[in-house]
Amino acid sequence: LTTLLAEMLSQLNWSESSLRAHADERLERVLCLIQEKLHKRTLTVATLAAAAHLSPETLGRLFRKAFGLSPHRYLVAMRVRRAEHLLALGQLSIDEIASLTGFVDRFHLSRVFTRKVLVSPARYRVFVRVKLTSGTAKASVDGKIHKREGNVHSGGGFFSL
Repeated sequence: LTTLLAEMLSQLNWSESSLRAHADERLERVLCLIQEKLHKRTLTVATLAAAAHLSPETLGRLFRKAFGLSPHRYLVAMRVRRAEHLLALGQLSIDEIASLTGFVDRFHLSRVFTRKVLVSPARYRVFVRVKLTSGTAKASVDGKIHKREGNVHSGGGFFSL
């Protein structure tokens, strides 16, 4: 059976590397779609899987193998990261940020954000402003907070108040 399968694959000119490259193309398509449509609440794993011509289960398996987390967790992490960036800019209300990052409302954003970053969006905004005005941290173009002095960890994690 193995020999027959190998022969069939060789006739189709498929190798393990070409299968991996094809999987990478589909995952790249999914990553691009996440970036383009992050603000859409309708962006789900099923939508992502359909765009990659995969079942949700297959997408999950390939995604976990490539990135170490599920597509849903990645999507939530990207939404939180974008919210962090928008909060650091300080120009939009939390309601507007929730809408721009694909959360149902400010309460949904607050619940998810607090679980991931360990502080509410409002407190995060205040913390970032204080740190920026005191010169102990700076926000970069990508919205991450970079350490200069004190305890600041960027990119969706913990920081001390």
